[in-house]
Amino acid sequence: MNLLERLGLRKPKKTEDPPQGSSKTDKLIFSCGYRLGGGMEGGHESYDLCKYESGRKELTYSRQRYNGDEIVSGEMEPSEELIDKILYIYEMAGVKDYGELEKSDLIALDAPSVSIWFLVNGKETMISDSDVIPERGKGIISSIQETFYHYVFK
Repeated sequence: MNLLERLGLRKPKKTEDPPQGSSKTDKLIFSCGYRLGGGMEGGHESYDLCKYESGRKELTYSRQRYNGDEIVSGEMEPSEELIDKILYIYEMAGVKDYGELEKSDLIALDAPSVSIWFLVNGKETMISDSDVIPERGKGIISSIQETFYHYVFK
């Protein structure tokens, strides 16, 4: 089951079993995700970070720099330090106070689409590169990407 299914944004396949070591009552208490895809080069980058009520944590990732490049993907147990760093970025950007974000009129043709999302204290927030982000949070998308990238690939 992926993050979108856990958040109820997509229905899981009926034949899919819960992840090993989890139960249907293991409540998701924190998550953060990052997606980049599309654009002229055709690559993608994605990260899903989850923490459950039981204390279980997981991070899944996938990266392909351009169409035809090797896909590097995997799953790992993230450190509490990574979760703390993501929460710090969330707090410093003031995400909990965003509300509904306006969409920008500017569209970069052939540019990849980027989005991030959070589930913190029961509140879900989604932010995309087409949103007008408040001044305080202008660098949030790149900060989240850099934090995940350096944790997984460095």
